[in-house]
Amino acid sequence: MSLCSRWLWGGTNQSYLMGESYSFRDGRELQRARALYASGDYAGSLRAFEEVARLMPNNILALADAARAFGQRYEVKKALQWIKRMLFLGKGDPRVLMLAGQSYRMIHRKAEAMECLENAAELAGGAGDVYLELGVLYEQSGELEKSLHALECYLHGGRGSAEAALLRGQVLLRMGEFESSEKIFRKLMREEQGPFMRAQAASALAKQLDERGEYAEAFQVLQEGKNHWKGVDGWGGARERASEERDCMQKFMRTLEETDWSYSERVESEPQTVMLTGCPRSGTTLIEKVLDAHSGVISADELLVFPNLIFPSLLGRVRDETGYFGISDMVALSSSQKRRAVKQYRRAMEEGMGQKVGKRTMIDKNPSLTGMLPVLFELCPNQKVLYALRDPRDVVLSCYFQWLPLNSVSVQFSSLEATARWVAEELERWIFVRERLAPELWMETRYESTVEDYRAESARIFNWLGVDGSEVDYREHAQERGFNSPSYAAVQQAIYQKSLDRWKCYKEALGPVMGILEPSMDQLGYR
Repeated sequence: MSLCSRWLWGGTNQSYLMGESYSFRDGRELQRARALYASGDYAGSLRAFEEVARLMPNNILALADAARAFGQRYEVKKALQWIKRMLFLGKGDPRVLMLAGQSYRMIHRKAEAMECLENAAELAGGAGDVYLELGVLYEQSGELEKSLHALECYLHGGRGSAEAALLRGQVLLRMGEFESSEKIFRKLMREEQGPFMRAQAASALAKQLDERGEYAEAFQVLQEGKNHWKGVDGWGGARERASEERDCMQKFMRTLEETDWSYSERVESEPQTVMLTGCPRSGTTLIEKVLDAHSGVISADELLVFPNLIFPSLLGRVRDETGYFGISDMVALSSSQKRRAVKQYRRAMEEGMGQKVGKRTMIDKNPSLTGMLPVLFELCPNQKVLYALRDPRDVVLSCYFQWLPLNSVSVQFSSLEATARWVAEELERWIFVRERLAPELWMETRYESTVEDYRAESARIFNWLGVDGSEVDYREHAQERGFNSPSYAAVQQAIYQKSLDRWKCYKEALGPVMGILEPSMDQLGYR
């Protein structure tokens, strides 16, 4: 599949502007580069994209695909050069602005993306997908009136789109238009929609029913959506990957036991890095935004540099013939290999965030990385871990209700029992790892404490980080920065108590899985 989805909405193949000719031409060279990327040969793919962009400097598609490929591999500076070249060639062409806006969005430059898309909408008069793209970005930024206007422009242009209708329903729900949003969700759940849309609409409706206290129907609708989800293309493959990853992680954790692994090293002269992790839906997004509002802290919201870039590159060096690896393989990496990995990690983080870390404490927020923590400590001697905890019953329920993109983690939330087993295993890994870390290297933050008094909880964390606490309005700061997490809508609201002990509303449904959760609940003090 092309990195340049939804390229054009018409027009000629050749345009002229400012004395420069440019084209929108596909070809074997671009297709080969895309195929390399899709196969996982990222190094080969980047070389191929760079060569195509060099040979075809006025080909908008070549520039856009190269920018997206490099940006998604955290080579953002190069990606920006190609996007700027696109804009130089065709700044007055709404097709070019659309592609540039999409490319900016894909490399975490949402302000620039919005500017390009707004200019494209003004020039195109509503043609193509530009209003749908704007609707998504406005909704993520909390600009609900603008989002609704963009979506209505898109739909009124004669384009039928379940995706746009669903987003319109979600915007209306956030604006308090409950009757209108429910009508949209129920319509999208009908038979004429495919399983993906029906599952997503069911999830949205279930959350709406839950918010107004209709718990029995909410759970029934949610289960209906889970059944649809199992019919989505790629679901079976995601299940297979989940099983393989689980098997690999279990074997890795056994190597920690067999070698009696522990970690206590710390180098105070190096810049401090903190991994903020925990189970999904444990409040990582909320506490990250609170901490990021401090001038002495810089944070990244799910850039996925470590799990998608650093960790796989290390595995390529240490996996055995069966595909597995152990902690001894990581320990045995040379000092130069570790230094290169850390340098690449920090550079990619800075490029993803768009600014230098300097003397600030860097927080890398990535849920579900518990099993990778021993690897991270072996690489980064000045690493700390801030682990987000929440009542496991609430975590299970929230993961089960939350709509997430299909991947090897979210596919495990297809049933309440599977969700409970995944959460229990993640927490058990943390309990195992924390016992083998020096006390000063880790700290736990509880979602319940943040909700009850976020200033007191943030002051406690700032003290642990070694920075002075300050009075900040984290919501205003979060609105300015934006975020990548699925929890973005909740973080824009005031902290409310309703999310505490939510599991009690579904106590009967949770009954059969309580035995799975009780051991970790006991050890973490949630009984």
